[in-house]
Amino acid sequence: MFLKTVIISFFLTFSLIDAAQSKPPSISQDVWSEVEPYLLPEDHPIKSELDNIFSTNCIADGIALYKAGFRGYHHKNPLKVIVAKHPDLKGYIVKLFLDNQPAGLEWPHWIKRIEGAKLIQKTVEEKAYTATFKVPRKWIYFIPCKSNDPSGRHFILVADDMNIIASDYNRSQWKYNTTYEQIYMFWDILETCGLFDSVYVDNIPYCKDGKYAFVDTEHYLKWPIAYVKFNKYLKNGKLQLWKQLTNQE
Repeated sequence: MFLKTVIISFFLTFSLIDAAQSKPPSISQDVWSEVEPYLLPEDHPIKSELDNIFSTNCIADGIALYKAGFRGYHHKNPLKVIVAKHPDLKGYIVKLFLDNQPAGLEWPHWIKRIEGAKLIQKTVEEKAYTATFKVPRKWIYFIPCKSNDPSGRHFILVADDMNIIASDYNRSQWKYNTTYEQIYMFWDILETCGLFDSVYVDNIPYCKDGKYAFVDTEHYLKWPIAYVKFNKYLKNGKLQLWKQLTNQE
């Protein structure tokens, strides 16, 4: 029995080692140590699809991204992240910077977004707000074709697709259909987590499942929050409640 246990432990140990991602030559040990805890698991449902898509450098520029099958939008500001979808990655979106964008290192942004999402999810669960609010799970993905290439960017962010509604409908939802209780819960989450960037309605979109999603999770634990910026998305009694909650009156 003892020998059987040792053999099982031996194979389990080496299975875990094989499943772990080894450090690519193009990445320093310091960077890999920072990123590794957030990497997309090897057994994730879309890992093989991602490996296939990123077997070539499709983040070289916008044309390469389009040719690889991604569709999304590019901010006019070249420092902003690109959000895109791919037909082979159903249920997920990716966020990335292109190699030719002048933004700085990408992976610290991804870590902050993951940590922010974890904080918000924990808060939503502790306050029993899960029937109204949700947060996408997020992971970092290493681009395999960059394994031996020290230039450009090496990581993208993978997140659950929240199935958000169009921007105009989202604004209408907040202005006309959000309840007083939901206004209170929204303020409670923002104030608890210091979500100063969630006062923009596109960062807290309404989704097809009837929930609101916190999709921009990079900025957290930052106070004070400019609550006045959200005033224009509310009206009448709900606006008055918002002003009272946020000490604008």
